[in-house]
Amino acid sequence: MNEKLIKELTRFELHTDAKSALELLERAADGERTVRVCLRVLFVVLDALVEGRPNDSEEEFLARRFSELFRNSFAKFSQDPEFLCFCGMMITKAEWYFDKEFEDGVAMMEQAIRLSPQSILYRAMYIVFSDQRDDSNTNAKIETLTKFFAVYPNKLEEFGMLGDYVVGIFESVLEVVSNEEFFGA
Repeated sequence: MNEKLIKELTRFELHTDAKSALELLERAADGERTVRVCLRVLFVVLDALVEGRPNDSEEEFLARRFSELFRNSFAKFSQDPEFLCFCGMMITKAEWYFDKEFEDGVAMMEQAIRLSPQSILYRAMYIVFSDQRDDSNTNAKIETLTKFFAVYPNKLEEFGMLGDYVVGIFESVLEVVSNEEFFGA
């Protein structure tokens, strides 16, 4: 993958510069528009929409571009388990920007697991994001997340801000469900 493109994308992630990330993706050669690059750009734009508090015209622009990027990426990567799992997770957090339902996101994560049943990452994402209540599936969450951190010592750094987000959620969930006080013990 083009190191210059990744460095530029990382800079846009640090500053949540959604417009520049979209422009970068447009300028990128077809071979550089990988699943991971598309996922990272989608997440930068989604973060800007959800957390960035854009004004009305910026939100309209970003929402429209986000929707186009998702549809085009889905058309290209609809059978890629990495794309399905990460987009499924994003849908469970902000379904309205995808014009999808929570259950659609869960179904995408389930499809990713069917396509790649050995992936501890996809199983961890499914178990955490498909049922977001802290008090459900606690033993499975502890077991799966413990395995995840053993298998992924780099903590998804190759996914940039998206990886940081997922790992942060995983760490938080593992801390909560592992806490004996949480269970009244």
